[in-house]
Formats: sequence, C-alpha cells, structure tokens
Amino acid sequence: MYPDEMKVALMYGAKDIRIETVPIPKIEENEVLVKVESVGICATDVKKYIGVSSCKFPIILGHELAGSIVNLGSNVTGYKNGDRVSANPDMPCFKCKYCRQSKFNLCNNLAVIGYGTEEIEPINGAFAQYVKIPAWNLIKLEDTITYDQGTYIEPFACVIRSFNLAKISPTDSILILGDGRIGLLHTQLGKESGADRIIVTGLSKDRLVLAKKLGAHEVINVQNIDLLKYIKEHISDGVDVVFDTTGVVSAAEQGVQLLAPHGRFIAFAGFPKGQNMMINPRDLHYKEIILTGSFGYGSPMDYYHAGHLIAAKRIKVDELTSRVRPLNGIEEGFIEISELKSIRTIIHPQE
Repeated sequence: MYPDEMKVALMYGAKDIRIETVPIPKIEENEVLVKVESVGICATDVKKYIGVSSCKFPIILGHELAGSIVNLGSNVTGYKNGDRVSANPDMPCFKCKYCRQSKFNLCNNLAVIGYGTEEIEPINGAFAQYVKIPAWNLIKLEDTITYDQGTYIEPFACVIRSFNLAKISPTDSILILGDGRIGLLHTQLGKESGADRIIVTGLSKDRLVLAKKLGAHEVINVQNIDLLKYIKEHISDGVDVVFDTTGVVSAAEQGVQLLAPHGRFIAFAGFPKGQNMMINPRDLHYKEIILTGSFGYGSPMDYYHAGHLIAAKRIKVDELTSRVRPLNGIEEGFIEISELKSIRTIIHPQE
C-alpha cells in the first residue's frame, strides 16, 4: 500500500519552486500509479526555472523518470504491481493526421507528462513521490538497469531519433556541437553507429576529456580554437553530419557552414522563440545540404532500443551523472545545471 499524500516540487514560476504536500493522484482505468525512485533534471526543465521558456503555472515538472508500479487501472494488462518501469512522457491524441501516420511526436494535440507551454495545459510530472502514467507510455526496465540508469531512456530515445534522421554511414565524419549530456550521448551513439570520425566541441575541459573517453576521435574547446578554421584545415570538404545540441543560433549557423556536399544538419536542441538562422541558399542548392530538426522520439521502438543499449552497457550513462540529490535539493540541482557545474543531476524523490 501507499499513503494518501506525497511530497512534490511544485513550480509557481521562474526561480519559484516549493516542496509541498499534496494528495496522491487518482488513476483512471487505463493508467498506472508509479512510485518515483529517480528522475533526471532536463534542460527543458531548467529553461522554465530560469525563465527562458514559460508555461502555465503551477506545475510539477519532471519527465525523465524511473520507478515501480504500485497501482493499476482496471483496463491495464501486461503489467503488475512491483514492475520496474520508465516512461515515454508524450501523450498523443491518436486521432490527428500525424498520429494516424504514427508520428506521435508531431501530434496536433500533444500533451507531455511533466511539461507544458503557454499554449499547452501543464501535465504534472515526476518531481514527486508518485506520478500517474497512461499504460501506453510505459517501458519495462530490463533487470540490469538501475533506476538512475532508467532515467536516461527518454533522452537517449530522442538521440536515437536524431541518428535515424542523419542516416549515418561508416564513411561519415560527424561534428557534435555541445559537450553536455545530450552531446555526450550523441558521441556514444556515433561510436556505436561506426562513424569514421567523431568531433565534439564544447567549453569544458573536463567534459571534452570525457567525450574522448566515450568515443570522440577529436575534441575542440571553442574558447581556444577557431572551429571554422580548424575544420577547413583538417577536413577540406567539410563534415558529413552536424548535430547541434546547444540551441545557440550562432553555433548552429557555424555548423551549417561546415557541411560537406550532401551534408546533413540535425537541429536537436530547442531554440528560443523569435530567433532566426542565416543560411547561404547557394549551399542548399549546389552542395545539396539537408537541414532538419529532431524533436522527441521517432517511434515507441526507439524507447525499447534505448533501454536495450543501456542495459547491455553499450551506452554508458553513469559517467554522465554529476550529482544525486533528494527532492528538497531540487533547486540546487536546477542552479548547478544552469551554471554548468553538473552534466546531469538526478533527483531521488523518496529521500
């Protein structure tokens, strides 16, 4: 059994997050109640905390979660109490044009657990001791995955989507802009995909050292090295694929300039509203470069693929966790990530 109330981290606005006690949510017939053991702080959570992006407040954020089922709705099959799970946080409508094409991440009426925008109603998430989740969204954890490791399934599934769009071949050189957790996950999948040359850029000596350990052939600290000059001197025709994990327009523009003929640019990170990129249209035509975004996951299978690679230790995630904090330490977690003092902070709501 479980109690009637739970502790949550409720955000009322930028830099206003409070630990409160609220009733545990009641589940519907197609939902389960999950006792949250671990939940990662995502960059999108931090953006709301520092006020770069907004939503309708108050909200319980948190969508990179792992825990165990403690209650099941009457229509739920295939699961039982005690099952260890993670979750796909996207809640599509299953009715619109994109849902009918199985492009659930592009759903016209998409809701997301632990997320909201100024237009989308907030759905309370996993910075709480318990969270309710539709059974369709669940992913069972393999036995070899810890709860902390399970929080990486959601972000890594999104990285898998990014690589599927890039269509990597063994002769490709790839440039990863950004040395944060997403950049480092891209690095590892680049190695797993057999890319011929992996280059990672960033601002942190320690993170770039880790990038080398995780599979990068070369790392570039852009505070000390001119990226444009370096690539032109070392790869005369440019790189085949650029993944932008920074969400910084100037970095993305530079990445596009570095593409080889038929190069692919993948905008993984979200960009602030109202910003525009400058792109040379001659390169679009004469070099046949391809520019695309990567938002969320490609199919639910991306989650199972992500979980399997993590369980098999082919993708190393423990090295990316800088801090683990209890629920009442969540504000420190937001601050240390925003100040680049932590690659990733994981919250343990039960502590």
